[in-house]
Amino acid sequence: PEDARTAFDTYGVDAIMIGRATFGRPWIFREIKYFLETGEKMPAMPVKEQIDILKEHVDNSIEWLQDERKGIVHSRRHFAASPVFKGIANFKPMRIQLLREEKRDNLFALMDEIATLITQNEG
Repeated sequence: PEDARTAFDTYGVDAIMIGRATFGRPWIFREIKYFLETGEKMPAMPVKEQIDILKEHVDNSIEWLQDERKGIVHSRRHFAASPVFKGIANFKPMRIQLLREEKRDNLFALMDEIATLITQNEG
């Protein structure tokens, strides 16, 4: 978000391109809009909401590619890059499972389990 503001203010651009910043963080557009409108960072989104957005991305990929496995594989880069899954203690086995799962329902159940784990550790 700060880089977007810098581009507009410093260089006078009419638009910006957002590429890899969306990997694992598709809500970056919302964060940029909020920052441009308020000058402040957007409050942190609840983990459940972030997970729900990642699930929506998986569903969209499955629909777009018309194949469950291919849609999930296409979405994996977002899981690997997502700040949602950073800093979780002893997360490696779950991360491997997250990146190997090929069934939507199993993947979503695992994502819900991870969301619960994160929420419990925050409280």
